[in-house]
Amino acid sequence: MSKPRFLLVVFPAQGHVNPALQLAKRLVLIGCDVTFVTTIRAHRRMITKGGGSGGGNDNNIRDNNFTPPNGMSFTPFSDGYDEGFDKKPVDIIDYISELRHHGTQALKDLIQSGNNEGRPYTCMIYTLIMPWAADVAEELEISVALFWVQTATVFDVSYYYFHGYGDLIRDKYSNKDYLGSLTFPGLPLDLTVRDLPSFLVASDSDSKMGSFIKFFQEQFDVIDKESQRPKILINTFDALESEALRAISIDKLKMIGVGPLFNPIDVCESDDNKSMISEWLDSKPKGSVIYVSFGTIAVLSKLQMEEIAKGLLNFGRPFLWVIRENDKKAEEQEEEEEKLSCRGELEKLGMIVP
Repeated sequence: MSKPRFLLVVFPAQGHVNPALQLAKRLVLIGCDVTFVTTIRAHRRMITKGGGSGGGNDNNIRDNNFTPPNGMSFTPFSDGYDEGFDKKPVDIIDYISELRHHGTQALKDLIQSGNNEGRPYTCMIYTLIMPWAADVAEELEISVALFWVQTATVFDVSYYYFHGYGDLIRDKYSNKDYLGSLTFPGLPLDLTVRDLPSFLVASDSDSKMGSFIKFFQEQFDVIDKESQRPKILINTFDALESEALRAISIDKLKMIGVGPLFNPIDVCESDDNKSMISEWLDSKPKGSVIYVSFGTIAVLSKLQMEEIAKGLLNFGRPFLWVIRENDKKAEEQEEEEEKLSCRGELEKLGMIVP
């Protein structure tokens, strides 16, 4: 009997890549073959920086000569931004459209290639903001599951937002009832508007957040129209979110906790940089440090970084500011007078890390 063969289709953000990579490794360990599919840009980042966990510190991948374990392969595709965004304004709707266009064809070609080789794919797993991948799986009659990289509670709240609770949430937000109680079926705690993901309470004037609402709406539309009971793999575990994993009727969808998905190397080992950060944090009063990070998608302009820097200085609290390697490279390429004007003052007050 041939091995089950999985396609793991991953949105090119580190918060998706890291847990997806750990999921892929677990599938390989139980005897499956896995083809990891993401963009060329994200794949390059995995190889040069590592993709083990939030710290991107997987020793197996940090080496540019990394060889995937038996049963695991990588097939990156171009989304039209192979060299990154280069600080150019990119409309998120246009980008997602390009990603869909290039990704759909890449998946179809890959699946067809597997069929031609006599090694067809048996299941596709895809991450958030990639609902078109499910459409490809449905069209080509491949079993499909969504890998939700956030918690089960966030999935439940998002599901309810698009299934009867959206008006209530929007009304509370528009009336500035930020602390009013919100109760969702099956969830053990009452929540408030302030507890919800920011994209769910975005105002109409916030075009970027409004775009994410559309993306999530499309995601849940795809889930609703699946011909078989939808399967949702969630980066959590039963002992942590047992009620949240069962909050939505099992007749509607099947939620499966597959977490926690992190790289144990990051927990068991530390390097000099981690020790330095830990020692610095331990030297500060509890709850006093501001954490600043904008993920792997946002590209900040020089002006925006200056404004953030001035805000941190004006606030006067210690901070830990994550500036990605590509941001630092762009900064180094600028003329000396174009670098952060207050870098010296910043480093006296807080810590800047890659």
